[in-house]
Amino acid sequence: MGTARRLYLYVVSAVSLIALAAGINRLVASVLVSVEDAVSSTTMNPGGMAREQLSLAIALIVVGAPVFAVHRWLVGRGLRAAGAAGEEDRGSALRAGYIAIIESAALFAWLIGGAGFLSFFLERLVVPNNYGTWSEPLGLALTALPIWVLFGRAREGEIRSQRMHGAAAWLTRLYRYGGGYGSLVMLLSGVTGLVSAVLNQLVAKPLMDGDQSFFAYAVAGSLGGIVFGGASWLLHRRLAAAAVRDAAVIGEDDRRSRVRGLHDGLVLLTTATMTSLGVAAAVASLGRLVLGVTDVGPIQPLNDIAGPVLTMVPVALAAWWLAREAERTALPFGAEAASAVRRVQRLVLAALGLTALAAGVAQLVGLAIEQVSGGYDMYSTSPANRVATDVSFVVVGAVLWVPAWLAQLSARRQDAEREAHAGVARGYLFLAVGASLVVGVPTLVMALFQVINGVLGGVFDSGSIRSLATPLGSAVAAAAVGLYHGRLLVSDMRRLPRKGEVAADAGVDVAEAVAETGSAATQARTLTLLVPSGVNADEVVRAMQAQLPAGASLEEDAAG
Repeated sequence: MGTARRLYLYVVSAVSLIALAAGINRLVASVLVSVEDAVSSTTMNPGGMAREQLSLAIALIVVGAPVFAVHRWLVGRGLRAAGAAGEEDRGSALRAGYIAIIESAALFAWLIGGAGFLSFFLERLVVPNNYGTWSEPLGLALTALPIWVLFGRAREGEIRSQRMHGAAAWLTRLYRYGGGYGSLVMLLSGVTGLVSAVLNQLVAKPLMDGDQSFFAYAVAGSLGGIVFGGASWLLHRRLAAAAVRDAAVIGEDDRRSRVRGLHDGLVLLTTATMTSLGVAAAVASLGRLVLGVTDVGPIQPLNDIAGPVLTMVPVALAAWWLAREAERTALPFGAEAASAVRRVQRLVLAALGLTALAAGVAQLVGLAIEQVSGGYDMYSTSPANRVATDVSFVVVGAVLWVPAWLAQLSARRQDAEREAHAGVARGYLFLAVGASLVVGVPTLVMALFQVINGVLGGVFDSGSIRSLATPLGSAVAAAAVGLYHGRLLVSDMRRLPRKGEVAADAGVDVAEAVAETGSAATQARTLTLLVPSGVNADEVVRAMQAQLPAGASLEEDAAG
């Protein structure tokens, strides 16, 4: 089918499927609400199956079902077509995007509904009279699960029946790793919530007057996330492993794809961010305790200092293990591939650390300017509290950025050319310089505006200086980041080949290729030499001839 026809079919199929699924969900939920009302006296859904809900559910199903069925049949007829037409339909980017969207929505609904249903019953074990509901999350899960399974099985069969290329391949991969990433975040959130609830129960139990409902809700919600997030994450890992094993059938090795690399980098960034926030909270609590700005008993400061660190231990371990897994995945492709993975990892940590460090420094500089101005804002947090918070970001940022950046500098010293040509390393420098300009330019404009306005006769007092504190602090931090990384970026850009050097490099590549593929018999290959304007083609040819190995020659075609 043509692109326009394919676009029409998939858009209408998606819209009608959404209507059908919404109707089924409302119908199932209405039936389950009636069952819940009959067996429970604590339901939050009095009145049973509402007439309006039932009417809307039937209307959605009556309209959505036939429209979806007809268009699904039309799509299937195109997929079953023999020859190139069927292959084009099965391998189209529109189909890949359609299935990825449906799978993602169904997965999200299944995880939310399943986790909510499990959490309800776990809460009931401790708090029998809780006023939650199980009918709605169960109805959502029962509606989403068949859709997720059917579309997922269909796509997995398709990618193993013919090779996918271009957008069809990376959109399928995007769902696979996107679903795994979302499931992992749900799993880690559940783990941290469970650890935090247990620690609060052990340390702060005397402060809760024996009330177990809060603890029960926290544990039940966390376990729901752990069970469903963990199961979904393991499933998507299995799908990724199956795609790796079937690389010859699929037509591309999943381990070397950009989507997988993006996933690994995003996982590291997320887990490192979660860990950093926990450690920063602990450092800030310690700072407030040292500065004497906490007015609670001895138990709570201990919980506030040790609790966030212990809560993030599972996340830190997951970050370390997943980073090692990414490196082991790249090892079969050689030392250069493993080195590229390590480069991404240290630059991700360096970017996160630099962000926290710059934010902390900017806030501290702003606080210093406020104190020098002599002004006081009765609505702002006390200076001691602000110092504790800002110093925590500086400490965590330095702990992340310094070792990661020292490792990057070491790699630059060992092989400056390779690091200068590495896209991710150059992208990090561009990002640092660009972010510093995005932050620094507007804040500096704001500061200069206030100063110039005061010089020209406007109001410029201690209050004006205090209002400039944060912009000036941000401008100082941005200038330091931009100047330092800008110098490195300029140095790297100078290492990139100039236009006149490209042809000479090409001559070396040709010589190496001939040396590797040459044999006793003469081999002839036709090459096209392209040179930029202003470069003498004859000089380029002579440079290439000088690089040729013994027995090889470079001859010009008579027609040229």
